[in-house]
Amino acid sequence: MQFEVISLAKLKDFELGEDFLKEMVSTYIEEIPMYLRMVQDSYEKADLETLKRNLHTLKSHSNTLGMADVTEKLRYWENGLPKKSLEGFNEDFDFIQTRCSEAVRELKALEQEGI
Repeated sequence: MQFEVISLAKLKDFELGEDFLKEMVSTYIEEIPMYLRMVQDSYEKADLETLKRNLHTLKSHSNTLGMADVTEKLRYWENGLPKKSLEGFNEDFDFIQTRCSEAVRELKALEQEGI
């Protein structure tokens, strides 16, 4: 299978064994949508400290999956809070949500195929 969003090579670079890799993929399938909701909630509440923590966690997941474009946008917002205005956040977050949804689809396909 061809992956457009995640990097299977990056995942396998960890050399943690197939069982751990399966567990990590399963965890990401569960957690990515949860953290996207948490980012959205903290943004809507203008809770910048919580937003920053949620962005950090999502950035870590994205980086582990080799999602450089998403990681870069998340890093930009995480590093700028609470100093920068949230202008433009919605557009970037739409992109992040789309790419993360694509990543979850790819992870589910990977899980079904067998890692």
